[in-house]
Amino acid sequence: MADDDHDRDVERLQKEKQRAEAQLREAEQNSLRTRKVLDTLLQDSTSFHMSARVRPFSELELQRQSYNIVQCHMDEGLVELLEVRNDGTMKVQFDDLFDSTDSCSSNFASQETVYNKVGRPLLDFAFQGFNATLLGFGQTSSG
Repeated sequence: MADDDHDRDVERLQKEKQRAEAQLREAEQNSLRTRKVLDTLLQDSTSFHMSARVRPFSELELQRQSYNIVQCHMDEGLVELLEVRNDGTMKVQFDDLFDSTDSCSSNFASQETVYNKVGRPLLDFAFQGFNATLLGFGQTSSG
C-alpha cells in the first residue's frame, strides 16, 4: 500500500514538473516575442510610422481607361501625385510604400504582404499589452 502511495506521489510530482516546464517555456517564448517587438520599435527613430498602399484600378476605372496620376518611387519610399489641381506634382514620403497597381511587377504588394509588414507587427505589439493604432483611409467609394 505504501508503495502505491509513493508511486502516485512520484507520478503526480512528475506531472507537476512537466506542467511547470511547459509554463516556463511559454513564458520564455513570450519574453522573446516582447523583446523582438521592443527591439523593432527601438530601431525606429520614432513611434509614428507612415505607410501607403497604392491600390489597383477598379473595373470601372479600367473600363473608362482612366489615367493613373500616382507614381511610386519604391527606392525612395516616395509617392508622386501628378497634376494635382493643375498645380503640378505633389510628393509625399513614406516609411513603407506598397504598390498594388500591377500584379506582374516585381514590386507588387499583395494584401498579405501589406499585412505582414504593417499589421502583424502592430498586432504583436498590442498583444504584448502596449498601445497600438492603425489608421486606414482612402477616397470615398475607392474600395
